[in-house]
This record gives sequence, C-alpha cells and structure tokens, in this order.
Amino acid sequence: MFKRFLKDSAIYGISTFFARSVVFILLPLYTRLLTAKEFGIVELITVFGNFINVTVALEVSQALVRFFPEAINEEDKRSYASTSFWFTLFAYTVFLVICNIFSSWISLILLSDTGEKPIFVISLFATWFYGIFYLTQSLLRVELMALQYSISNLVMNFSSVGATLVFVLGFGWGAKGLVMGQLIGNMTGLFSSMYYSRHNYMFSFDWPKLREMLAFSLPLVISSIGSFVLVYANRFILGGLMSLSDVGLLGVAYRVIAPVNLLVLSIQNATLPIIFSDYHKPEAPREIARLFIFFTSMALLTFTTMSLFSKELFRIMASAEYQNAASATPYLVASALVGGMTLFAPGLYIKKATSTVALITILCGLLTLALSYWLVLLAGVTGAAAASCLGNMLAFLLMMAFSQKHYYIQHGFNKVSIAALLSVIIVVASSLLKDVSFFNFLIKVLALTLFSVFLVIFGLIDKNKIISLADNIKKIYLLPGRK
Repeated sequence: MFKRFLKDSAIYGISTFFARSVVFILLPLYTRLLTAKEFGIVELITVFGNFINVTVALEVSQALVRFFPEAINEEDKRSYASTSFWFTLFAYTVFLVICNIFSSWISLILLSDTGEKPIFVISLFATWFYGIFYLTQSLLRVELMALQYSISNLVMNFSSVGATLVFVLGFGWGAKGLVMGQLIGNMTGLFSSMYYSRHNYMFSFDWPKLREMLAFSLPLVISSIGSFVLVYANRFILGGLMSLSDVGLLGVAYRVIAPVNLLVLSIQNATLPIIFSDYHKPEAPREIARLFIFFTSMALLTFTTMSLFSKELFRIMASAEYQNAASATPYLVASALVGGMTLFAPGLYIKKATSTVALITILCGLLTLALSYWLVLLAGVTGAAAASCLGNMLAFLLMMAFSQKHYYIQHGFNKVSIAALLSVIIVVASSLLKDVSFFNFLIKVLALTLFSVFLVIFGLIDKNKIISLADNIKKIYLLPGRK
C-alpha cells in the first residue's frame, strides 16, 4: 500500500503542482491588475460555484468512488459509471436553467450589485462544466488511472490560465476575464477526462443502482454542506460585516497558500481509492498508520515553513494593497492540513455510516459560523481565517474518535502532538519579528532547520521514505522515450 501511495501521490502531486503553480506564479500579476474588490467578487462567485458542486448532483460522485471498486464485473462497473454520469448531467442542466431564470435576483443577493450579473451568468456555465468534469475525474481516480487523471487536470488548468491571460491582459476584462478563463478551462478539462474514461459510458440508466448510490450519498450532501460552511462561511460573514475588499484580501491569502492545498489534494487523490480497495486486508490498518505519520510530518514541516515566511511570501506574491492578509497565513495553512488529515479516519466511510459524518460536519459547520461572526468582528480577515481553522480541528477530532470505533488504527498521536506543540511555539515566537529583514530571515531559517532535525531525530521523518518518494518522482519524470 505504501509504495502504491508514494507512486500515485507523486503522479497526482507533480501534475497538480505544474498546473496550479502557474496560477501561483501569476498571482503577483493578478494582484496588480485587479483590485481587492474585484478579487472579492471572484471569490464569492467561486464560493457559490463550490456550494453548487457539493449539492446539485447529491454527491453521487462520492458514491461512485465507494461502489465502483466493489462491482462484480466490468459491465456492472460501466452501469455504475453511466448511471452516475447521466444523473449528474441532468441535475446540472436543471440547475443551469433555473439559475439563469433567477440570475438577477441571485447575483443581487450574492454580490449586492446588479451590475455584476453578466459575470455571474458566465460563472453558471463554468459551474455546469466543472460539475460534470469532477464526476469524470472521480471515475479516473477510482480506476487508479492516475496518469490520465493528471493529464486531464493539466489540460484544464493550463487552458484556464492561458484564456485568463488573454481576457485580463489582452481585453482588460478584470474579474470577468478570470471567470471566463475558468469557463474555458472547465470545458477543455471535461473533454479530456471524458476521452480517457469513454470506455465506461453507455446509453443506459440503472434505477436500482441510482437508488443504491443515493442511499449512500444523500447523507453526504448534508455532510458536504457542513464541510462547505466549515471552509467558506468566513467569506460570507466577512463580506456581510466588512466589505468585498476584505473578502478579496482573504481570497488572495488562500491563493498564496495554494502549495499547501496541492499537497493535501495530491495525497487525498492517491490515498482514498487505495484505502477503499485494500481496507479489508489484515495489514491495512498498519499501512494507513504509516501513511498518517508520513502525512503529518510533511504537514508540520509545511505549516512551520509557510507560517515563518508568510510576510516574505506576501511581499513577493501580492501588491501593497494585500499585505495585511499575511497574518491569516498560519490559520489558513493549519486549516487546510487538518482538513486533509480526516482521510486517515476512514472508519465511518468504510462502515457506510454517512449519517454520522453528516451530523459531525453540520455541528462543526454551525460552530464555524458562530466563530466567524465573533472573530470577524474581533480581528477582521485574520479572525475569519482563525474560525475556519478551529472548526476544522474539531471536525478532525470528532471524525477520528468515531472512526476508531468502527475501524481501529493505532496512530502515533503522542509523537504528533509533541511535534505540533513545538511547531506552534516556533511560529508564535517568530511573530515577534515584526520587520522583514535579512537578519530576521536568517533567524527563521535557523528555526526551521532545527525543527526539521527534531522531526528526524524524533522519528516522524523517515529518510528512507523521502528517498523512496524521490525515486518515484524520478521514475515518473523519466518516462519511456525521455532522457
């Protein structure tokens, strides 16, 4: 399991890194071409699209990931894939029609400005394409077609960036140019992923299979709404209590920490299909525990690095208008990493106890909503980030506690807790270094080096695992025909 995890993580990680790193590299350009208010508009439109993506198709893609590997034969697998595809296509088409009819009313509520209706309508079509793209990508993941998944992901991201540059730089469309770029990227990504997964689709629809999948996924819709609130409630609260410009600051902060999301996404994409296909094996709990230690060691190193150098990073990545958002970095990084750690608590999903998952996420979502209101009033953008972090921490603790009752894994929590405490102490101490200077930079480098040495001595970082991961990356890079 661990070797397959390293190989697939490397494939997912490399493709996602190259795709998203272009957006990351272009962020300094975007922050100089778009105002904070324009970024706020894009952020709220993106959040609305994400809400649609976790509700409209009733999370049938998650059910596909769960049932497809256990199908009895290839025809049965194609039946699951086709049924989920046609259902998703129908659900998103109904959404597109209804939202276009009420686009003036929805855009007014979302953006408080009827003048932004054209941007909102464009985003509706972008959401339609992405919803179907996500389903087809889920199928590639569950078939363990990591390379094809990665190629489709690259096609989507690079076409999106290219189109965005044309619309923003060439036509000067600002926020509308960013949304148009998303639309083009989602279209090309969908065509690519459908090409690779075309052998799974038939002109057939199996009602019993749809009922089986929806029985599993409907509670997950509630769970996804809770997760959505966990991640995105702070934007709406921030926009309501402060301004679109503050939402823009937070949106840029999320984009600055994009490498963290790349780490989490690549590991999630590699790990979930492996866990669901191998969990019944006697050695699986031990292997999952190894994966957890590996992930948390990388997570702590990432959190410490990004938090220590947040001010320096913002100086490079954003214009002067956005510098105040640097204080949100530690909370956003921690939130993303802790959210990713829940995949190592698979017990509720393995036992198909999705109702419990829904209750946990709704509870934590409501808590995040309350914390967002209070902390935004107290600390603005930083308070919004802190609320999301606290909500994700509670969700992880509850998911792990319930998961262990159904599928026990002997995780090394003691070592992880000690290392996490040391990391937080280092980050808090570094906040006393107010200025961005060469001397302060050297102090932070020394602190990071000492923390890395501690992780190795403490046994959280295994040099052999790092070497193994590097070897897998090298093998992927040196594909047949490449020298």
